[in-house]
Amino acid sequence: MSHPRVSIPAAPDSPVLEVRGPLHHYLTRVRRLAAGALVEVVLEGGHAALFVLAQVTGGSAVLRREGDLAAPALPGLLSLLQPLLPRRKLELVLQKATELGVDRVLLVAMGRGVARWGDGQGDLRIDRLERIAREACRQCRRDREPEVIRLPGLETLGPRPDGERRFSLCGELRPGLLGFDDLPGRDGAPATVTVAVGPEGGFAPGEADLLERLGFEPVRLGPLTLRTETASLIACFVGGLALGRGRGTAGPSPILLDTRSGFD
Repeated sequence: MSHPRVSIPAAPDSPVLEVRGPLHHYLTRVRRLAAGALVEVVLEGGHAALFVLAQVTGGSAVLRREGDLAAPALPGLLSLLQPLLPRRKLELVLQKATELGVDRVLLVAMGRGVARWGDGQGDLRIDRLERIAREACRQCRRDREPEVIRLPGLETLGPRPDGERRFSLCGELRPGLLGFDDLPGRDGAPATVTVAVGPEGGFAPGEADLLERLGFEPVRLGPLTLRTETASLIACFVGGLALGRGRGTAGPSPILLDTRSGFD
């Protein structure tokens, strides 16, 4: 049986918690919990524990710790290098990437992307994306929220570190392309994977050349042209496979997906 799951910025070993305001409203009005109900709480550092709703009043609720909860096993570090997209599409990508186990979402403006953030918009957009990721964590029962980081440019990726392999999803046929079967478990499961996806019109020539110099290998996952947001989700799945997630093996690698998705 699943229980309501919330995040509270309290010490990982907290024996008792008191909640007010929006969280009190969520537990007692939205979820309609009464005294004696069990609640899963994610504390600071991503530590999850089971609490019982010990006392409820009109303005506050007291939670008493019952025991620790085991965290889902997600070996390795998975990052998604994501171009800026129109608001609704980017929010969808953040939600689904969180559910697919991405640890970091690296946002960057690209030459052929249609979305641009004006001055002063960045912090507000990041705050909203973090809230969406937090809600997705609650839904998929994930302890740690992904980091959402805005990069000033692709060049800040830097050279490919030792122990990583990088890949790019290509929209056209050319020699040397890797296939889907070449990724999982090739040369052993890596410990780190970075997955990058191109914008609506694909990477600009300078961007593609830069990524090649940074050590990304081209990957073709099928004959069809994908929308950018679709490619992002496939990239998360492929990155998880490359990390050994779901196969009982852990292992270090980044994956870059370059896709020509077309305009809506």
